[in-house]
Amino acid sequence: MGMKEIDADVLVVGSGVAGVMAAVKAARMGCTVVLVSKVSMRSGNSVLVGGGLLVPSKDFPPDEYVNLVLEAGKKINDAKLVRILAERGEAMMRALREMGVPLERRGERHWWVNMVSSERAPGILLMDALLEHIKDERITALPWFSIIELVMNEGRASGAVGVSRDEGQVLIDTKSVVLATGGGGGIYRRHDNHRRIIGDGIG
Repeated sequence: MGMKEIDADVLVVGSGVAGVMAAVKAARMGCTVVLVSKVSMRSGNSVLVGGGLLVPSKDFPPDEYVNLVLEAGKKINDAKLVRILAERGEAMMRALREMGVPLERRGERHWWVNMVSSERAPGILLMDALLEHIKDERITALPWFSIIELVMNEGRASGAVGVSRDEGQVLIDTKSVVLATGGGGGIYRRHDNHRRIIGDGIG
């Protein structure tokens, strides 16, 4: 029996906030999407967030935000990506609210997940709201699926080979690949990351 094959327009690897939002955005643009996670869809670092999101505002300028984040990261952050966060932070808060995340602004720097009407942890509230949107018929969600190799075509990723807990090796043939696998905090002795966040998506 040969390897199972799945065809789609976009493969998104990782089911945290970034991965789910990328999958939903692609589906809304008319693409068929495969969203994979090496654990359950409701796992990873995003469900562990404490609820507070630092975002620039008119009283907290983007330059100040960039300097604060770079300092907190001991300046090993990618400054260009930090700048993108600074410039798009408010728009992202609006997008999250439109997707049903119960966010409210507190003070000049922070948005918080509102837990008044729920006993669930803030990260769970955040991800549960977003995961409602992957029920779109254009999105195929594959939990417990580990990518082991990207398929390259003329220098571009055009799919991947992965291992499914239920179906063994699977080839996913796509036009685009989005890596949203998070960082590598789980490799350290002391950390507040999910223990499976080990940097395996970093080339």
